[in-house]
Amino acid sequence: MFNLVALVLATIGSSMAYGDANITQVHIAQGKTPASMIISWQTSYTSDSTVKYGKTAKELLKSSFGDASSYTFNWYNMPQYVSGFFHHVEVTGLEPNTRYFYQMGDFAKGIVSDVRTFTTLPAVGDGSHTMSVAIIGDLGQTNTP
Repeated sequence: MFNLVALVLATIGSSMAYGDANITQVHIAQGKTPASMIISWQTSYTSDSTVKYGKTAKELLKSSFGDASSYTFNWYNMPQYVSGFFHHVEVTGLEPNTRYFYQMGDFAKGIVSDVRTFTTLPAVGDGSHTMSVAIIGDLGQTNTP
C-alpha cells in the first residue's frame, strides 16, 4: 500500500539556524505533474531560492531555481505585520517511485538546509499502489509583530 499526503509531504515547521539567518517552515508538495515536486521554505531575509537534488546524499548534481515573496498584513488597531520571505521551487523531470535527496537555500551565500529526502509518486497507471490524499491549509496571518 502506498500512502501519500499530497499537499504537505514532509517536515512542517522545522527550523535550522545559520548565523543571523534561518530556514524555517519547510514544506514539500506534489508538483503540477507526477514527475515534479514543489519545495517551499521561509527565511527572514531576501535570498536566492535554489534546490539541489540527486539520487544520493553526496551527489546533489541537479539544481532547480524558484522565487521568493513576502507580504504585509494590516488589522484594525494592530501593528502592521511584515512576513518573512517565502521561497518556492518546482523540481521537475523526476522518475516515478524514486527516492531523492535534496538541499535548499542560497548556495552562493552558504546558507543552506541539511540534506533531506522525498519519494516520488508511482508511475501513472501503476495499479499496484493505492493512494490517500489529505489537504491542509494555513492562512498565515498573525496579530504578533
